[in-house]
Amino acid sequence: MAGIQINQGEGYRYNEDSILLSHFAATAMGFLPKRDATLPRPQATMVDMGAGGGVIAIILGCVAREFANTANTANTANTANTANTANTANTANTANTSGGLHIHAIELQQGLYNTLTENIRLNMATGTLRHGSVVPILSGVGEFSPAKIPNGTNTSVDANGCLYDYAVCNPPYYPASRGRIPANTTKAIACFSGEGFGMGLSDIFRFGKKYVRHNGILFMSYPSVYLHDALSVARKYGFEVKNIRFVHENTMSVAGIVLMEFVKGGVTGLSVMPPLIKMTTTLDSQTTVDSQTTQDFRQIYTDIFIESVPL
Repeated sequence: MAGIQINQGEGYRYNEDSILLSHFAATAMGFLPKRDATLPRPQATMVDMGAGGGVIAIILGCVAREFANTANTANTANTANTANTANTANTANTANTSGGLHIHAIELQQGLYNTLTENIRLNMATGTLRHGSVVPILSGVGEFSPAKIPNGTNTSVDANGCLYDYAVCNPPYYPASRGRIPANTTKAIACFSGEGFGMGLSDIFRFGKKYVRHNGILFMSYPSVYLHDALSVARKYGFEVKNIRFVHENTMSVAGIVLMEFVKGGVTGLSVMPPLIKMTTTLDSQTTVDSQTTQDFRQIYTDIFIESVPL
């Protein structure tokens, strides 16, 4: 796809985990054909909790637009070849609704929010992002309410007061009690959770319980060492993990992070996907290590091409 333009901004910068989570979510939603998945719901809504500079929301918005464009092209060709009026009408309806993903990108910090709005503008200007498909909202997840959604935004509240079919979150990974806190406040809030810092697991799933619809899906990345914490808190708030994928630096390393797909109100039953390994590592006759990026990992960056732009 055409290059997605991302201005990193100052302070905290997105890392590779954001790319991996975006690809994991896009694949599960049916925008990328890497595993069996249900096609995205027409006019689906999503929230990106703690959006930062917007890399995840913008990737998903751009991938959804390309999916819709591809589907429309294919459907137009099929329509031209069919003489059946009913099929033609159905094809036209599919073309009009496929990939209609509307994303609310919630960010607490003013500096990152400014970068988020600029990145949305950049990608709309180049045509990679559909106008209005990603809407920035200046708020923490705990302070969010539907009243903060700008007027004219595509959204609807169901009978239970829920807003979103999907949610995605690349949260602060480290409890403030378990690490050296960076002097940079923006980075500290983005990397650490706890009182006075960024959102924690309870904040994420409490938000999901309130605003994600029944059978809605929440995608999240988290350090594998804290996996038990994520699963315990998720179940407390009514989310059941359905798919997980462990990410390894190389064939000899333990998993660093885990990508997870939760379903609100889902029944128990977990699928552990094949591991995602970044580097294949072998030993030659002199026992020196030789590493190459795996095809699976290269494919992610083929599917999602990002151009960093200057400040």
